Amino acid sequence: MFADPPQKEDCDICMIPIPYTSGIGGVETIYQTCCGKTLCYGCMLSTYIEIHKGKMKSCCPFCRLSIAEDNKVNIDRCNKRIELNDAEAFTSLGSQYKDGSMGLPRDMSKAIELWKQGANLGSNDANQNLAVAYMRGEG
Repeated sequence: MFADPPQKEDCDICMIPIPYTSGIGGVETIYQTCCGKTLCYGCMLSTYIEIHKGKMKSCCPFCRLSIAEDNKVNIDRCNKRIELNDAEAFTSLGSQYKDGSMGLPRDMSKAIELWKQGANLGSNDANQNLAVAYMRGEG
């Protein structure tokens, strides 16, 4: 409880400081299941604009792996990151189960289980998701 907070990270592309939780201070983030990087929304938006203009291939701006158009590919990539104990992968997959998105069934108990694992690995977003779920009586 009295431990120091984790060190803040920067966007790996533009080096803007990323807040502990997405959305604080107007900085939204997007987790990339291909490389496990959390990039700021501005870098992702500029990437999508360049892709739409035809100036860039449809790929991750960090690792250059093609952007998955299929939900199954995204889930497989997320599961590979989970095998590497990537806290944000647990958090991301938990959110997919909560929403019932990416072709996954809505399963709040599975979401909470994944968020707990993400929180144990140090994900602030997982801790926040757990707190909100418990506050709403969903957990």
